[in-house]
Amino acid sequence: MLLSFFACFLFVRSQQNIIKPYQLDKAALNNALAYERVNHRLQPALTSPVVIRVFFRIVDPAGGKLFDITEAQIAQDFKHLVGAYSKDNICFINMGFDHLYNTALDTFNTSNDSYKIFLPYGLQNCITVFYIDQLGGQNGSSGGGSSGVTYGIPSAWTIIAKSYAGQGVLEHEVGHCFGLLHTFDFANGNGLENIDGSNGSTSADLIADTKADPYAFAYENASSCYSATNGGCTYNGTCKDPKGRSDYSPPYTNMMSYWCSAFYPSYIITNGQYTRVTSFLSTSSALQATESPQTAVDGPYSISSGYHMNSAVTTLTTSGTVLITGTANTSLGAGQTVFLEPGFDAVPGSGGQVFIRHSFCDTISNGYTLNGSVTTSFQNQQTSLPATQKADLFAYPNPASSSVQLSFYLNANTDNAEIKIYDMNMRQVKSIRLGVLNAGAHTIPADIHSLSAGLYFIMLQTPNALMKTKVMVVK
Repeated sequence: MLLSFFACFLFVRSQQNIIKPYQLDKAALNNALAYERVNHRLQPALTSPVVIRVFFRIVDPAGGKLFDITEAQIAQDFKHLVGAYSKDNICFINMGFDHLYNTALDTFNTSNDSYKIFLPYGLQNCITVFYIDQLGGQNGSSGGGSSGVTYGIPSAWTIIAKSYAGQGVLEHEVGHCFGLLHTFDFANGNGLENIDGSNGSTSADLIADTKADPYAFAYENASSCYSATNGGCTYNGTCKDPKGRSDYSPPYTNMMSYWCSAFYPSYIITNGQYTRVTSFLSTSSALQATESPQTAVDGPYSISSGYHMNSAVTTLTTSGTVLITGTANTSLGAGQTVFLEPGFDAVPGSGGQVFIRHSFCDTISNGYTLNGSVTTSFQNQQTSLPATQKADLFAYPNPASSSVQLSFYLNANTDNAEIKIYDMNMRQVKSIRLGVLNAGAHTIPADIHSLSAGLYFIMLQTPNALMKTKVMVVK
């Protein structure tokens, strides 16, 4: 896997191969197939994690909000995304979100409007997820609008209708970003797949181990292939493949299928699909640009506007003077540790935000699991670190209901250490005196069962350090 990294800034990139939704870039596909042949990708799982940066943009109409979504819904989408790809050691880091007020984007119609209106608003070197209110246009299967759409395969941006936030659409659309077609694909002219799989690698989604999908008939000839059982979400056994067979066993639970998710949750990706994803990640420059290096050094720099994102698979360390002010939107993250070295100073103004992020790479066990936490958020408050201290404070689990573990590292022995918890109005609601602490790693339990549901800020203060994080309390 080739890894590359650049900070995220607003971009306009070449889109010569991106013309309509789900159009496959044949040159990119040929590169991915060549990679598979040379590397004999018999086992799809990567031996070391790849950490993909994702940024969320909530689009609202100019002048006000029409149908907003919450940070909790974004977190739910991100949680599902993590679980969907963890089998292949593909990890993600949530680099944050913001609001974008633009009526044209918020009412985008796939049939009438040009995708190019989105291009100036994507974040370079992150997968950019746009949440919009209306995603209109002609959907071949339903005759109506869409829950999500991705222009170009592979791609580094996608669009989700707000009403589908948190419902599993994101991992499907990111599948398109990663180079996957629908299991029934007909839009790219690959033709129907034989039930016996004899043309599996050259038809439909071009992946041999995904089952032939009769959903293609909804696009080919509108044949009645679906029974009334489960709201029309079950194959009725009547449609014939190119060889005349009709005994389809539809891939109801495949993440890239179109069967009704209310009855067939789309959680599964085959080994062949994982192989294709990792091949595109290894050969597509647009996707490689979203990947984090093993380690990263951030700084020195001073930023008062725009976007700056930096992340690493293991450790990110700031260097020299790092000054974040004004409306700058900044996120730093890593899979293990973010070191904020002496000289780091975050003083965001109104409209500015600074996030310290933790990447996620979890496995599925009886559903999705989500471990780790967002470590720190600075909004309209100053955080200057003393020259003697590296700061790193984690709270987990997050969200939490009754207790939370606070993990941190001290460079030197200290006394008079104290943890303070504040509500959203910065009123202190709890304190924990820790007394004398030795240098090294510490994990301290905090009882939060008496706190009401909501967001809380946690501060660890010693004579030589100030560390901050936040935790969402749920009941």
